[in-house]
Amino acid sequence: MIEYVKEIGTISPVVDDNWHFVGFDFSKLEGREEMIQLINEDIISVPTEGRFGVNYKSINLLEKPDKEEIAVISEKTNIPVSVLEQYQTKGELYKNVIKLRGKYSKIINIFLSINDYDVLVKVG
Repeated sequence: MIEYVKEIGTISPVVDDNWHFVGFDFSKLEGREEMIQLINEDIISVPTEGRFGVNYKSINLLEKPDKEEIAVISEKTNIPVSVLEQYQTKGELYKNVIKLRGKYSKIINIFLSINDYDVLVKVG
């Protein structure tokens, strides 16, 4: 690569679609779409390493989520850690966070309205 740049000079980052992965369909990974949604909503982040955090690491949807990640997701979504700990893979976790977060945010909103205004809301 170094020799190529020396020979050609400046290279420009233009996508020419001259290569692709074969033998694996990434779009069928459980939790892939949910992972993208959670990243875009700043609930999870792409892990980095290195001194300046510029070397991005992959997110393995098949690996077990660690306690730190579960704690961060719980804090940002109000889903209890005990609920999130039951999922065996990150893909399964992300898929269920999308399903569950509406349920837990509604509960929190009811509590906030009771605490902020001293009003008892009858639900159901």
